[in-house]
Amino acid sequence: LRGNAPRAAGLATMDLNVDPNYEPAIRLRGVAYAQSGRYGKAIADLQPAFERAKNLVTISSVLADCYSWLGRYKDALRPAIYAVAFGTAYDVETAPTVEKLVRVMSRLPKSYVEEVVAR
Repeated sequence: LRGNAPRAAGLATMDLNVDPNYEPAIRLRGVAYAQSGRYGKAIADLQPAFERAKNLVTISSVLADCYSWLGRYKDALRPAIYAVAFGTAYDVETAPTVEKLVRVMSRLPKSYVEEVVAR
């Protein structure tokens, strides 16, 4: 993205006009939209990308952030869990990543969190 998220989103869209299933462009555009504050558009790209590759930490993390910024904490929970599970080693330096999950989980009913974790 190199600091120019709108340009990156535009270039990714050009790629997607040629091949609508080009996964790297879908992911890039979603992240670029998120960096531009266009969270709804970011979610439209990142949610399907997340479902296809839950182990990609950048995608799950940015998706969780987008949902959180829109106050959609129930939707943020699954990608936040995956971001922590695949991107966090257990040590003191991981506090920001774990904090993200705690922030999302603290805004949800305990019964809902237990239901999602049990899946």
